[in-house]
Amino acid sequence: MASDQRLFEIHTRRVAHYLRLRTFPVLIVLVLSAFLFVAPLVYRFDTQAIVTFVPFCLGYVLYAVYLTWLVNKQASALKYWIQDSTLRIDEGILFRKRKSIPLDRITDVVLIQGPVMRLLGIWALHVQTAGSNQQGPEGVLQGVLDPEAVRDSIMEARNQIVGAATPRSEG
Repeated sequence: MASDQRLFEIHTRRVAHYLRLRTFPVLIVLVLSAFLFVAPLVYRFDTQAIVTFVPFCLGYVLYAVYLTWLVNKQASALKYWIQDSTLRIDEGILFRKRKSIPLDRITDVVLIQGPVMRLLGIWALHVQTAGSNQQGPEGVLQGVLDPEAVRDSIMEARNQIVGAATPRSEG
């Protein structure tokens, strides 16, 4: 039997920008700590401070390059699709995470857009399920193209599965 499969397209570049902005607080802490090393250099010439500061700056630059590479890879590793009666979610590069959510357990798909997401023009779809022990959503789809259509597609596929599973009473 051939499998029915619908792949959802993603704004990979926008999701990468979003993931990069989510790490912004870490970068702020790094920049502030760099200024703590710069302040003594401004007031007095100290070779020990320079010897300490140069590797720190080099490490900061390497971290920024690594972060850019990692975020781009992480955004391009995202994959969301419906296969048969399951919503599938693939994410992560260092730690791969594959999630399968049965469509008949899905109760709602909520569209979420915070201020940073609004700035970048992306949405997150939070998939909520029945019988989940978690506080948050069962799955999150970030940055899909046409999020309303994706939500409608998921709910339509769920309704087809649930409708096919319930026997119809003859009247």
